[in-house]
Amino acid sequence: HYNYRIQDLIDLKILQIENQAVFIQIHKQATREQKLKDKLVHMQTWLSELHYRMAKYRPPLKIAAG
Repeated sequence: HYNYRIQDLIDLKILQIENQAVFIQIHKQATREQKLKDKLVHMQTWLSELHYRMAKYRPPLKIAAG
């Protein structure tokens, strides 16, 4: 004799599946956000290096006469 109903088992299984699905979605979202953060850091580093180089080696502007 069981203390729980078949419906409870079905509900439990559904909740487990839904819980897993939500967990996967959150994990994917977090992974995407981390990739975006890494990309942003990379771009900012690249930008500051570029600014540094431009400031250091900026040649005087010359307009070439045609």
